[in-house]
Amino acid sequence: MTTKSEKTGGTIVTLLVIAAITSSLLAAPVMATGVKFISGPPVISASVLGVNEFSPGDEVPLTIVIENTGKIDLKILRSDLISRDELTTTAYRVSADLTPGKAPISVKTDTQRIGDISGGTAKTATFTVKIDQYAAAGSYMMDLDLVYDELTSAEQLGSDALRYFWRNDRTKTVQVPIRIRSEALLDVSDITVDEVNVGTEGYLTLSLKNAGSVDATSAVAKIARSGTSPIIPTDAAVYIGDFASGEVVDCRFKVSVSRDAEAEIYPLHVYLEYEDDEGTVRSTERRTVGIPVGGKVDFAVVDVKTDISPGDRRVIEVTYKNTGDTTAYRAQSRISAVDPFTSSDDTAYLGDLLPGEEIIARYSVSVDRGATVKTYGLDTEIRYRDALDNTMISDTLKAEVVLQERQPVTAHLLNPLALVMLLAILIGAGYYIFRSQKNK
Repeated sequence: MTTKSEKTGGTIVTLLVIAAITSSLLAAPVMATGVKFISGPPVISASVLGVNEFSPGDEVPLTIVIENTGKIDLKILRSDLISRDELTTTAYRVSADLTPGKAPISVKTDTQRIGDISGGTAKTATFTVKIDQYAAAGSYMMDLDLVYDELTSAEQLGSDALRYFWRNDRTKTVQVPIRIRSEALLDVSDITVDEVNVGTEGYLTLSLKNAGSVDATSAVAKIARSGTSPIIPTDAAVYIGDFASGEVVDCRFKVSVSRDAEAEIYPLHVYLEYEDDEGTVRSTERRTVGIPVGGKVDFAVVDVKTDISPGDRRVIEVTYKNTGDTTAYRAQSRISAVDPFTSSDDTAYLGDLLPGEEIIARYSVSVDRGATVKTYGLDTEIRYRDALDNTMISDTLKAEVVLQERQPVTAHLLNPLALVMLLAILIGAGYYIFRSQKNK
């Protein structure tokens, strides 16, 4: 039979054993499990994101997906290993540079810095590219030059250190496919202008070539104003019909030029609308061509002849000159007779006025007797036809008419010319009287 004291002693021993075991467990070191990966190098490829088919002349942002398909071959878990973040499958500090290769394009974006690309992941880089306007249809390969750092291996030093072995500035070129569509292309081989002058209408003839690789069906050549250019299309479309590859046709358009322009070369857009093999309506890239514009028809009053005083009715002669660069056809002049002038004959027919030509217009005017003696500026203008038979009106010109003091009769008599005429009259009268007396 166990006594109470014996039970108490056994309980104490049990507690001491448990405490000893707990203490030994707490004192023992905790052993962590490390991870080691056995894997190969990065495996890099590239492709265009989305559609990779473009038209000649396109300028587009091209987004390229750069993918790393490098895989981990083996994963080792062991308590004496140190886990590491860097892997041999990762491409570190990647930069990408797109070059055309044999593709008919130009790349307008510099080298792109991508960063790290881990195995099994991808990143993108966007480049702006311009497809050559005369690019032949077909499939092409561009070159994507990649530069990156690669971890070749890692060596564990003891239980708490790792040494990495790097291969820096690893280079690799991967090819990126694109396709260029078969399309008609428009080329302007010659430009001829006919009476394209400031402030008038004229004709513009363009020699157009289908420089593309396909025939254009139901083709229509069109022109369009370029921004604020003073050349404005009047007849802006010419139907061509079937337009074979390599064919050249002449298309005649009517254009007008604003009055505030100068004699200069101005831009104009030209393009082609047509149907492709599938019946889809397409438009070529707009070509910008320079159109020479001649100077405007302009006039000047170069002389005014008259001898007129208050109360007189006289003919005044106004000399006009075509100071412009083109002919004014079937011109008529008009003068505005304002107080103190009146006129029942205020228009004159001038005919065709060549550049630099002068012509005299005559107007019959009367002056009020109470008019002030001074110089008056009478408004005058010329109405004419341009080369396309459009009615045009010149700017308002000034004909300066000097109103003179009326001279007394004695002043006329003292005039040498008047004296000669008077003497001639007297001699004539005397001779007449002499002959009359002689015949009696």
